[in-house]
Formats: sequence, C-alpha cells, structure tokens
Amino acid sequence: MFNALIRRSKALSFASDTAMYYIIVPLSVLLMFLARNIIRTRTGRAFISVRDNDLAAELLGINVFTYKLRAFFLSAVYAGIAGCLLAYERNSLSLNAFELDTSIEMLAMLIIGGAGYPLGALFGVAFIRVLQEAFIPFLRPWLSDWLPQLFPFVDAVNITSAINPIVFGGALIIFLVLEPRGIAHRWEVFKVAWKIRPYAY
Repeated sequence: MFNALIRRSKALSFASDTAMYYIIVPLSVLLMFLARNIIRTRTGRAFISVRDNDLAAELLGINVFTYKLRAFFLSAVYAGIAGCLLAYERNSLSLNAFELDTSIEMLAMLIIGGAGYPLGALFGVAFIRVLQEAFIPFLRPWLSDWLPQLFPFVDAVNITSAINPIVFGGALIIFLVLEPRGIAHRWEVFKVAWKIRPYAY
C-alpha cells in the first residue's frame, strides 16, 4: 500500500501553469478567509485600533508593541507562503525578480485595492492587471499622437516609452486623492448602502 501511494504521488506533476493554478487559487482563498476571520477577533480589532491611532490604542490599554509584533509575524507568514509558491513556480529565486519596479507595482496594488481589507489585495491586483493589459494598450495609440504635440521639446521616442509609467502613476495619484482607502473600502460602503437601500437617507 505504501508503494502504491509513492507511485501515485510520483504521477502527480505540478510543472504546468494549470496545475499551479489549482494550488495557488484554493490556498489564496483559504488565506483570505483566515485574514477576514482574524479581523473579527480581539486581536484583529486591536490591529485596526493600532493602525488607525496607536496613541489612542495605547490609552485604551492595548499593548501596541505586542500587537505590532504579532502583525509583523502574520505578514511574514503570508509573505513566506507567497515566496514559497513563487520559488516553486519559477524553480529558482534571484534578486532580479524583486526589482524596484516590482516593489512599486505591488505597493500600488495595495494602495489601490485598500490596505487593511482582505479583499484589498484581490481588487488591487485585478485593477492593475486590467490597467496594464487592457486600458493602457487601448490608450497607447491616442497618447502616442497627442503627447508629442503637448510636449514638443521632448523626443517622441522617449514619450512613447514613458506612456506606461505615466498612466500607471496617474491612476495611482487619482486613487490617492479621490479614494485613499482603496476599492475594498468603497466595496464595504456599497454593501452597507445596499443592505439599507430603502432607508439610505
């Protein structure tokens, strides 16, 4: 029986993107479920209190240092799981995989999605992917014609190569000004408004 289990485990292969999909998606759903339930606990409420105003939290009797340490530990666990999946998917890890552009992109996903909300990461990744793969290619021909006329003192080749960072930075600035708490916060507000919609006034 043990030999049969070994042979069956050897038959399983996770070398394709499809197979990795069946590992990453269920694990992501599980981790998001756990994060959402952590928020409902005493520890989660302390996290929110420390995040919003650590001085007020300390005056309420919350040990700020302890809960900051716990938050660091939980974030390290989540980052470690993500790093393990990345290493397994790429079969290697190097410093080239963590350049400054990648860090800025991930930070933008967090800001746009909504920091402090379990669904924030999902909303942020979805928005950035749609922006990069659909919205920017749609705007590129129009911006390639219009921006050189707006900035005649800049070489057209440089403007064309800078379209992606320009649109990306513009979207980030818009969210920082108009919706600093992210899409997830707006989603929570929408859900509450939908529940009380006959009496929304």
